[in-house]
Amino acid sequence: MGSALGGTHASNPGTNRFQWRAEEAHTGGAAADSTLVVLDFDCTIAATHMYALLRSGGQEWLERDPDNFYERVFGGSQRVIELQTFLTNLRSSGATLYVLSNGFEAEIKPALKSVQLLEAFERWRCPPNDNKARPLRCLTLSLARWQGRRR
Repeated sequence: MGSALGGTHASNPGTNRFQWRAEEAHTGGAAADSTLVVLDFDCTIAATHMYALLRSGGQEWLERDPDNFYERVFGGSQRVIELQTFLTNLRSSGATLYVLSNGFEAEIKPALKSVQLLEAFERWRCPPNDNKARPLRCLTLSLARWQGRRR
């Protein structure tokens, strides 16, 4: 039986927040190179909803102090290190990583780059600059192409 680094969300006592905890996940023997991992950006990769934050005064904060802004978005430096380790382990095992989001690519890519996470992802499925795109439809088409490459 194979294994990979995985994670769970657990309730953080005394708060209404969930906390991600790294743990070993058993893959049931599936080859990692046949594994596609798709992660949402807001509130999954990012600890907060960056899209909403940017539209409620966060744009000024980002322009004034981008390092501090992105540290807050990703949940602090320790969480960034945990994300880097998690994503590096997935990639090292041969998994392909995608980002799926309704947020804008023009905002998400700089955020990922600021914390050295951009290179972990092979593809991004998010609207370029408007909400007219349909990320789930784009992902479905990408999955079909990805499966075709794997055969």
